[in-house]
Amino acid sequence: MVRAAFRRFWKRKTPISLPHLALVELVRPLPATPMTFDGERYTTALGGTIEQEHVHRYLFAASYCAGRAVLDIACGEGYGSALLAGTASTVIGVDVSEAAVAHANASYRLPGLEFRVGTCEAIPLPDAAVDVVVSFETIEHIEAHARFMDEIRRVLRPGGTAIISTPDHQVYSIENGVQNTWHVRELHQAEFYDLLRSRFAHAGLLGQKSTAGSLIAPLAGSEPHPVEIAHRRDTTRYAIGSYMIGAPFLIGVASDNPVGILPVSIMDDPGFIPRLEQLIIPELQRRIKDLEQKLHL
Repeated sequence: MVRAAFRRFWKRKTPISLPHLALVELVRPLPATPMTFDGERYTTALGGTIEQEHVHRYLFAASYCAGRAVLDIACGEGYGSALLAGTASTVIGVDVSEAAVAHANASYRLPGLEFRVGTCEAIPLPDAAVDVVVSFETIEHIEAHARFMDEIRRVLRPGGTAIISTPDHQVYSIENGVQNTWHVRELHQAEFYDLLRSRFAHAGLLGQKSTAGSLIAPLAGSEPHPVEIAHRRDTTRYAIGSYMIGAPFLIGVASDNPVGILPVSIMDDPGFIPRLEQLIIPELQRRIKDLEQKLHL
């Protein structure tokens, strides 16, 4: 039903264009037992902003994947491949970790979905095998960026689309002061764009960040609207414009067909704050109790 709904609203065009979609429901399958978090690879055992960021990327990619053959390279636990399987005709998840692939094959048994062991530098697919390649938070973990992009081009069919995310080195590491020892080679925004354009005739970039605030957006039945983003700089100062400020992550969409105007994607998660409260309040109560006991000593 979901696939049929997406196919009805998403038709392949040249250039790539996104229609004004009606509401489409997607189900995110969850494994019986999540993989253990190793400090870098996201698993479904985690919540908070890291969950929002990772899941949102797959939700963004879902419409591009509707009715198409998809490769999710560096798929990890497999949750994102399973989500895309709700709209794609087929999804192949590939990861270098044998444990992750075994977990994914055991946890996500869905029509048209399979998982294989493989690397970014030698993707285990024949030439021109898929319509869409999805790769989120992968390229910064390897040195061989050019080889990876060549492999993406090799497995894509003519006119296929690559959707890739990576941290913006300027914002993620320099401005935010993050030193991620798992990252081998991060890219600045211009470097990432140039890398995409070195292999594809057309490319577009979006920024991503997890944030808290208030959402004002079109209602069902309304026409598409221009985007206006209000950014709070400090207690009293705000900036209003048509683009986002300080996005630590970049998402690139590249194809030999024109990519058109990329859609703005907003993940509305009304249960986020209550879930945080459930985690934070007991911890605060525990710490207060510990302090009270120490003071009475």
